[in-house]
Amino acid sequence: MYQITYLNPAESRNTENDSDSLGTTKSCISNTLRSHASFIERLESFSALTWFGKPLDLSPLVCARYGWENVDTDMLRCVGCKTFLSGQLPNKSDYLAFQESYNRLKKSLISAHDKFCIVAANPCPEHFCHVPVEDPTLLMVGFTERVKALMVVQDKLPCIALSKLQSLGYDEGQAGAYCKRNLLPDYDSTAQVVTLAFAGWTCW
Repeated sequence: MYQITYLNPAESRNTENDSDSLGTTKSCISNTLRSHASFIERLESFSALTWFGKPLDLSPLVCARYGWENVDTDMLRCVGCKTFLSGQLPNKSDYLAFQESYNRLKKSLISAHDKFCIVAANPCPEHFCHVPVEDPTLLMVGFTERVKALMVVQDKLPCIALSKLQSLGYDEGQAGAYCKRNLLPDYDSTAQVVTLAFAGWTCW
């Protein structure tokens, strides 16, 4: 026997309104987390002391784009679903183990989110990761400020791999010499500090 349930029109409208309201709320939250301001806030959570030695595919820019913030050494957390993701990689001396962990972590930036995470399916626009080059003077000022900030902890900075930068034509020795000669002649910054500043790192 079939049972017929009659739905009051007013209740139907309330259900629809609740559904619309929930959808609007989720949309607002998604837009907020995808905003440039929220992206920058996540980006600023990364530090050269807590997120270092990572390939470019795991840079703070990429992690922040997919909703991750840096909450501890080699530890990420999604600002949407609050899922934690370990970013620890094995030593590069074990090439196969490193590559396997690296590939898994790169995929996890997208797949490790909660199933219904509003950030997972809607990462920030890719252009957020592009450094504006319209104003060279402004870029140079930012670079020198990062060098000065990193000099405070230059004796504690970790070793970094230069292979990716070198493949793009970067020379650590020449960069350090240029910085000393033309930008900061009164500062004794290490080549490592210059390299980190060149790559966008600073110290808070």
